[in-house]
Amino acid sequence: MLFIRVSDGVTNKMADTKILPDISDLKGKELDSVVVVEILVNTDGDVRCTRVQQGDSDLAQRSLDAAQRWHYKPYFVNGEKLIVDTWIRFNYTKDHVEVLLRIR
Repeated sequence: MLFIRVSDGVTNKMADTKILPDISDLKGKELDSVVVVEILVNTDGDVRCTRVQQGDSDLAQRSLDAAQRWHYKPYFVNGEKLIVDTWIRFNYTKDHVEVLLRIR
């Protein structure tokens, strides 16, 4: 099976289910961290593998849990579905978490 690395800017648009990490237990804490989670998306759009590439180790597991629940539209090249290697950047700030996209 073939796979391709695709930027988070492209795959974010392909995501039909996006789950943010739960930070309800961290209310009022000063958070200032970006956690980058590398993911492999299978040909059906399910996230099959996750790995933290960088970020606060205290926020890693909740980032992995959220990334595992994302779902994507299949990625096609020449009519063939491919496995996609990409990443999600979770930006944690006080009482808030959002997906941060790399702008080129």
